[in-house]
Amino acid sequence: MSDVIDDVPTLDIDPYDQAHAADPYPVWAAIREAAPVVYLTRYDTYATGRYDEVRAALDDWAHFSSTGGVGLTDITQPGALRPGSALVEVDPPVHTDVRGVMTKIISPKVIKGWRDDFERAARALADDLVRRTEIDGMDDVAIPYVATVFPHALGVPGDQRGNLMIQGDYRFSSLGPANDFYVAARARFDHIAEWYYAAQRRENLLPGGFGEQIFAAEDDGRLRPGVAQSVMMSFFGGGLHTTISGLGSTLMHLAADPDLWARLRADRARVKVAFEEALRLETPATTWYRKTNGEAELGGARLREGMKIHLLTASANRDPRRFRDPDRYDIDRPAMGHLALGWGVHQCIGQNIARAEAEALFNALLDRIERIEPAGAPAYRPLNNLRILDRLPLRIVAA
Repeated sequence: MSDVIDDVPTLDIDPYDQAHAADPYPVWAAIREAAPVVYLTRYDTYATGRYDEVRAALDDWAHFSSTGGVGLTDITQPGALRPGSALVEVDPPVHTDVRGVMTKIISPKVIKGWRDDFERAARALADDLVRRTEIDGMDDVAIPYVATVFPHALGVPGDQRGNLMIQGDYRFSSLGPANDFYVAARARFDHIAEWYYAAQRRENLLPGGFGEQIFAAEDDGRLRPGVAQSVMMSFFGGGLHTTISGLGSTLMHLAADPDLWARLRADRARVKVAFEEALRLETPATTWYRKTNGEAELGGARLREGMKIHLLTASANRDPRRFRDPDRYDIDRPAMGHLALGWGVHQCIGQNIARAEAEALFNALLDRIERIEPAGAPAYRPLNNLRILDRLPLRIVAA
């Protein structure tokens, strides 16, 4: 920490330094503990890693706007790394209209109707897994499961799990700086870009998926012209990696303590809590940005107009001011209150899809697997703004 700009201390620290990629939590904690709000000299942004401040900013769209983009760069300025989202990067009243349409398209009743498909896919996957003694929790479980059920619900045809991972890697890395992680993700994406855009066009969607309903909403005037394609891209890019990350993290922590697995086999009521706790502890989308709309106040500090603020949700979810023993995986902890799925008007619209997927998958695994334990060290994918395992070697014993 060095000087003070406006009301906040400055930090010459780089949360995107690749040296921290394997273990970013000490850097995030340093930002969190320095002050309620700091100024990061490397990126000319404010930042906060404290629970109360992150939640307050997420809840106050009028002063902390999404219209400049939820990534580091300002999408309203020339040279932005990507176009904006008509669902995520708008504020009320525009956001209210789009979200209202989507809430009806993927209502709890609709998601409940997908449950049979989710459970059928989970049982088939689990039946295959128990023929083996060693598996990878990502390549053999989390990725193939989500890459099967979610694109099918959306209406995207075919088994394209490799391409699906590439596009998600690029989506999240583009929310950070144009560093080596971004450059590598962009290079991989460029090879599959033609497939990516074609897969989301209405003429290529499977009938019965909610993707066709998004385009139908534009046809009948519920969505403004041109919005449907942008909304499709938001679901396509954001509906996979965060759920895959949460499933992988849950498997990792349950395997680290096999007694927890045995406990869940006996008490399925804790399955939902086990998933929520993994989302809190290993928050998938580690960072969201907002832009100050006029002068703003946060954590007792006055912030300048037109500045990006780095909201470290992953740090906030380990804030000892909010969570007791915050670095411990605890399935007895109250499940709700974490910020992994956002907060306020922009809270994740697909969160109940993720929860339904998780519940179906873990119940199928618990039915068929008596014991699960680590079979090697896990490793993370090198990405900006997303905490997701790349490898998770596991050893299993069939029930």
